[in-house]
Amino acid sequence: MVYVSAKTGFGIHDLKERMARLVTPDGSGKRLVADLVHPLDVVILVVPIDKAAPKGRLILPQQQTIRSLLDAGCIPVVTRETELARTLSLLREPPALVVTDSQAFGMGSRTVPDSVRLTSFSILFARYKGDLRTAVLGAAALRQLKDGDTVLISEGCTHHRQCGDIGTEKLPRWVRQYTGRDIRIVFTTGGELLAVIDGLYRPAEIWADGAHVYVGEVDGGVTIFDMDMQICAQLGFFYSSLIAHGLCGDGQGNLYIQTLWFQKSSNVMRLKRL
Repeated sequence: MVYVSAKTGFGIHDLKERMARLVTPDGSGKRLVADLVHPLDVVILVVPIDKAAPKGRLILPQQQTIRSLLDAGCIPVVTRETELARTLSLLREPPALVVTDSQAFGMGSRTVPDSVRLTSFSILFARYKGDLRTAVLGAAALRQLKDGDTVLISEGCTHHRQCGDIGTEKLPRWVRQYTGRDIRIVFTTGGELLAVIDGLYRPAEIWADGAHVYVGEVDGGVTIFDMDMQICAQLGFFYSSLIAHGLCGDGQGNLYIQTLWFQKSSNVMRLKRL
């Protein structure tokens, strides 16, 4: 048992030390790229800068690969695909590995000597986070597609789509080019921006019952939307006693709100749909 005080800070350091000792190391043994290289190896990372690339920074998989290489004592060299040939010519020795963005794999395979190993960020992460063998078998299934077959492209990310988006533009084009078939492609994403709402007082809780969406506001009350995210009603006002610290509902049309008014005790209120 560890005694702590959030007010004075007593015991906080001891608590952190105890918590750190309880964390067990990851026993999976998986490495992003360190097991493919050796210390002092030169690794070239090919990073295209196109319309979909974020301004002023690299995307997270590229950052993580660089960090993994630095942790392994390697020398990462970052270049665009248009400067890859020049980069290779400047090295006294061939690189131990070249990692390219998937969209530049064609150019990379034509530019990188056959004696140099070539892979992609996507392949590294498929190996690191999933089952690479299963992914390879899935890719091989493209050869079996026929005209009229449906391919689902399902993305977990929720980024704003831009011109040249890899999921909705490039992948469908590559699938059709590779198969030479008339393929029907459907898409799903991890989420969708439904609305941008101004004027809410610190929204903190949300619940939906299939007919309405209820948003609790810790500095106000409850705002009720229809499923098209149009405001139907607003309960309470700024700093009213209806401070929705939490909310939920049931299948009987009841909405339960936990209210909280500064230092006073919290209450649970039930609202019933008429």
